[in-house]
Amino acid sequence: MKRHNTYTIKEPDQDKIRTLAEFLGRPQHKLVWNMRHFFGSYLPYLSNARVLDVGCGKGATTFYTALCGAKEIVAIEPEAAGSSHGSSKVFMDVRENMGFTQCSLKQMDFMEYTTDTLFDVILLYNSINHIRETTLDVQKSPTAYQSQKQVVSHISQLLKPQGRVILCDCNRNNFFDDLGFRNPLTRTVNRKKHQNLRVWRSLLSEHDFGNFCHNWYIPYMLPWAGHLLDNPISNYFTFGYFVLRGEKKLPV
Repeated sequence: MKRHNTYTIKEPDQDKIRTLAEFLGRPQHKLVWNMRHFFGSYLPYLSNARVLDVGCGKGATTFYTALCGAKEIVAIEPEAAGSSHGSSKVFMDVRENMGFTQCSLKQMDFMEYTTDTLFDVILLYNSINHIRETTLDVQKSPTAYQSQKQVVSHISQLLKPQGRVILCDCNRNNFFDDLGFRNPLTRTVNRKKHQNLRVWRSLLSEHDFGNFCHNWYIPYMLPWAGHLLDNPISNYFTFGYFVLRGEKKLPV
């Protein structure tokens, strides 16, 4: 599997990043750290791109994408399961106060969204498991498998050939949860509502995605721990969060 552990990132305007962090109520260094590790080596693909941000919340990924040079970002936030109450209001306040006219917000179900103009990049930051939420294991339940297959099919339908998808989620399987305990590092996470990295990779592969790369979660307060935590074994015993990136293949 192709993986990208090191990459050079050209930062957006720092004054605007600082203002954005203040609007979102997040520490600037934590916001930048999370965005770096989400976009990774795909960051250059945002320049002049048409982007769909699924489950945008307050708009951190949407507005960071705008600061990285995307020409148009359509953000979807139904404020359903997994979202923060009032997030859409924060989104619109940031958009108006910071002049992000290239960003638009649609409060609707992702599966009902259609467009005549396909996207260059689709983002799913902690949202893919909420689109058709299930507590069933996709690897064991045909019903859950078909439900999530429809989600990935819709992603593919909205993306251009050679377009990119970036998603993050947490593994369903974790040392503590497999023993019947809540993971003390991720106590609020119900892992029964999530799927493993290999599930999303497999479903994307079935829909003509390839050239995958991924990385595992490294806390912003432990930047030195990259080599220790950026692997599946360490994350099985710790956080279990991952980012998966892939490219839609050209039609044969």
